[in-house]
Amino acid sequence: MIANWLPTLTTLPSLLLALFGTGWVLAVSAGLRGSLRRLALAPAFSFALYSVLGVVAARAHLHWDWNPVINATILCALLMLSLRWALRRWIGTDPASVTRGDGALDGWKEQLRADASLIGAAVVTWLLSAFPFFYGGASDRPIQLGDALYHYNQVWAISNTENTSMFSANQRLFGLTEAHSFYPTVWHQIVSLASPSWETNVATTNALIALVALLWCISIVYLSRELFTDRPLAPYVSLALTALIPAFPWLLTIDKAMWPYCLAVAVCPAVAAFMLQCVHRCGFSWRSGHKVLGVCALLTPLPAVYGVAVAHPSALVVLGWPLVILAWARTGLEGYRMVAGGKHLRGGALLALAFGVVIAVAVAVFVPGPWYDYIHRGTVRDWNYLSAKLQSLPLLSYGTVGQNLLTPIHWALAFLQLAGIYTAFRYCKYRSLVVAWLCCLPLTFATMAPIPVLTELTGVFYNNPLRTEAMTAIALIPLLTLGFLGGS
Repeated sequence: MIANWLPTLTTLPSLLLALFGTGWVLAVSAGLRGSLRRLALAPAFSFALYSVLGVVAARAHLHWDWNPVINATILCALLMLSLRWALRRWIGTDPASVTRGDGALDGWKEQLRADASLIGAAVVTWLLSAFPFFYGGASDRPIQLGDALYHYNQVWAISNTENTSMFSANQRLFGLTEAHSFYPTVWHQIVSLASPSWETNVATTNALIALVALLWCISIVYLSRELFTDRPLAPYVSLALTALIPAFPWLLTIDKAMWPYCLAVAVCPAVAAFMLQCVHRCGFSWRSGHKVLGVCALLTPLPAVYGVAVAHPSALVVLGWPLVILAWARTGLEGYRMVAGGKHLRGGALLALAFGVVIAVAVAVFVPGPWYDYIHRGTVRDWNYLSAKLQSLPLLSYGTVGQNLLTPIHWALAFLQLAGIYTAFRYCKYRSLVVAWLCCLPLTFATMAPIPVLTELTGVFYNNPLRTEAMTAIALIPLLTLGFLGGS
């Protein structure tokens, strides 16, 4: 019942502060404008701060609580303001101006009103989606599936050893002190930071599980607003369409306990939108002759990218895979066109570069070493139930493989996908949405069937289709939104 969640009210303010508060301060000091933008990107900035501070605190034997976090936040904010001041003196304008576009709305009051409406819609959508979780669960009821027990114990280890370093906390949990390797501890840092004591670990964890869905809703709203600047209804449509993809985040958080991965993926849509915005502004500044501003725009998203990467390294693949495929394909096509046009030297160089990337990937996959051991893991895949596996790719229906179970939700997904593809090819500026979605499908299929090279690459996802389906959802929701809105 809902009353069972009342004890979490004592930790909820600390969780919200840990997720949004520190990152909001850093976003403001960096010069980001717009309440929605700051709120959507604040978690990524918080993750970046916690990862670095965790290593420093472990080396300095500092107790992991709000004191070092507040001090580090103030220090980083002052450094950011100082850097902006120095660059302003050098280039004559605020470098943060390259990230201040907010669509067609010029007045700050209108922008604030629009942001408040979108944030309110995200919160309402989150409450509706979380109601079964709140109603059927209890704050003190532990989840005993997947890696849940490991994550509970990692929080216990941080609380008792004060070791929050992402390079040694995992070894310390198992009583090892010599070996060092990376393990994402941002999730455990946030839980231990918001928990008054070890006894509230389970309640705080369950509250953070619910807040992951809130991060997802806010990120989707921000992504949709940046992609469809001329369609004011698009963010609201995108929020509604998240109901068609229940696998993320609720299935992965409650049933599979993939908590650090879900924490990172939930923020990836906002980071992807911010990256696209900064790349566009880099090109605009560069063409206008403001090359320093262009470089500043290109570097601005890096802290946010770093933040989701340390929350879970798979986020780098989530963000980078479509971009890498697009860049590789364009390089090869441009090389072919140059060779066909008589520019054999430059065209041959581009073709050699594209071919070299393929060779480098193959070498990285098959040459023995630490990376080989890392990616060659996960369960064995086969070609059984091939038709059901192919069906699950566009419908994100993994979990019913072998059952051929189609529901009205799947039929709605199929219809909106086809409508989205049609609309995207009718309006050229949206074709990249189709490409981004298609790039995700081979990775998902490689987690279900043995595809040379690709199956090895999906080792970063533990060859788990549910993880790659969560990645696909980021590209799918904008495509569904386009299909719903059509040419309006």
